[in-house]
Amino acid sequence: MLRAFFVVCWLMPIPNIARRRAVVTFSEFAFAESDIRRVAFKTLRDGGRLRVVATLALFSMIAAVPRVAFSQAAAAPPACTASEYRQFDFWVGRWDVYSKKSPEKKVAQSLIERLYSGCAVRENWMPLSGGDGGSLNSYQPSDGLWHQTWTDSSGSWAEFRGKWNGTALVIEGIWPQPGHPKQRTRMTYTPLGDGSVEQIGESSDDEGKSWQPSFDLIYRPASEKKASQ
Repeated sequence: MLRAFFVVCWLMPIPNIARRRAVVTFSEFAFAESDIRRVAFKTLRDGGRLRVVATLALFSMIAAVPRVAFSQAAAAPPACTASEYRQFDFWVGRWDVYSKKSPEKKVAQSLIERLYSGCAVRENWMPLSGGDGGSLNSYQPSDGLWHQTWTDSSGSWAEFRGKWNGTALVIEGIWPQPGHPKQRTRMTYTPLGDGSVEQIGESSDDEGKSWQPSFDLIYRPASEKKASQ
């Protein structure tokens, strides 16, 4: 947006008319180029005579400014290009989810998406028994940690944070459960050699001094047939 353009145009004398000065002021100018061309033909009347030349010159100069601003914006370097933002990419995909204890029993489908120019990973959890939910995950360079915000159809809400330890991404946070309002949950996401992902959940009621297994899930790439269902 252009603010307060003042252009002073001295027009040549017209017979029997003293030289006059036309001052054109434009405040909060935000026209598209097509509008500029249209407005350029709005006339300034001085002593009954048209003063179009000054207006055309003014708008020609203004029309060039948005192009410069847009080119500068396009040249801005992309965000979220550091390698840390790619640490959770192994989880991105469309998955069929199984319990590790019953490897042939499918318990859910899950769609994990990389969004916002690679700045976030979104989980869409779709259990076969109902009670769907999801999370938004992002890496924050300010503390060097991954942050996950979870919510689901029961109204449950929790926040986790953690980091990549070299072989897995481990996050931890308070996730209240019935009868355990301050229960902590630790989740470990591990990429496996066959292209699947293991998610292990553990819980603690003593502020992390001891942990008990909560769940163990295996994410397998969904087949095209299953993904379309």
